Amino acid sequence: MAGVMQEKSLVKSEDTNADGKKGWSSVDCTRRCISLERLGACVPDARLKGAGGLLVHGIRGDSREVRAGDLFFAVEGFRTDGNDFIHDALRRGAIAVGAERVDIAAKYPVPCLIVPDARLALAFAASAFYGHPSQELGVIGVTGTDGKTTTASMVHHLLACSGQLSALLTTVEVRIGRFAKANDTDLTTPEAPTLQAFLADGVAAGLKYAVLEVSSHSLALHRVAGCHFDVGVFTNLSPEHLDFHGDIHQYLAAKASLFATLGDDSSKTTPKAAVINIDDCAALHLREVTNVPVVTYGIESNAEVRARNISHHEDGTRFEVITPSGTVAVHSQLMGRVQRLQLACCYCGRLETGCSTGCHTLGGRNHGARAGTHATG
Repeated sequence: MAGVMQEKSLVKSEDTNADGKKGWSSVDCTRRCISLERLGACVPDARLKGAGGLLVHGIRGDSREVRAGDLFFAVEGFRTDGNDFIHDALRRGAIAVGAERVDIAAKYPVPCLIVPDARLALAFAASAFYGHPSQELGVIGVTGTDGKTTTASMVHHLLACSGQLSALLTTVEVRIGRFAKANDTDLTTPEAPTLQAFLADGVAAGLKYAVLEVSSHSLALHRVAGCHFDVGVFTNLSPEHLDFHGDIHQYLAAKASLFATLGDDSSKTTPKAAVINIDDCAALHLREVTNVPVVTYGIESNAEVRARNISHHEDGTRFEVITPSGTVAVHSQLMGRVQRLQLACCYCGRLETGCSTGCHTLGGRNHGARAGTHATG
């Protein structure tokens, strides 16, 4: 069903398009529906208790957002237990519940999906509800401790320079083609229903790619489960968020899970690649866990995509990015070593999507860069 959109969409532009309509003309804002039985079949190891013919009009993991006709998943959080809010969800109009506890089916007079992991089930159900939109897009996930937002924004811009309008989701902003707004979810990577709605908006708008900033929290909490990533980009790893992950090994494991699932949908034709910063100590582990071709970038190491001939000037930094298909001459206002790594990374990610290089202005989170290209034969 084209034009799938939930009322709480990440992007609701008030700009007018060429047809004089608000937003983008390809999107139909009618809410879709799908049978509970069909949804349950898309959730691993789900057991349906009750009538499966009910039509579900939305997927929710927060009882405060529930609307009439929704399926509510009772997720056990860190401070609250979703099972304690089932009554509130039903009062707001939920017609079915997803839960881990078997006794929920007997406690409430609505159909239930009993699942091993409510968070994971929420993600798979959201993907199914929106028609598995990541199967229709080339999905590029950017993860790492630092530089995710800038790198994702650069990759998005470079795709646009190649004539490929794409969707972009970062801590800072959300873009569907030419339309944009601030990311007001308070999460780098939003909960699964919002994320899948965003991807469905991209499909409805006729886009080819989606570039996602993927946090370690979203990986550990299954927010991106059900997303079929084609290209994974790793920036770096340093000891942060250990209060959540416990130790650096679990933190790395969360990051590595993105690379372990790359290319899991063999029906997609988008080129597959793991783009890895070879200068980082985590590079070897990430190379070991992925099943897709690995492309390395860096400055210190002999990477496949690397920066060389670096010189500093009053108006910025000049250097060359060496790639397997040619050399890119770069003039950047992004001055530091990290920024040069990000630029090399972005050219790497761009090439792996099958896009060619070309002259363009490249904008990051706060700054811009000009780049021109020349072939080396």
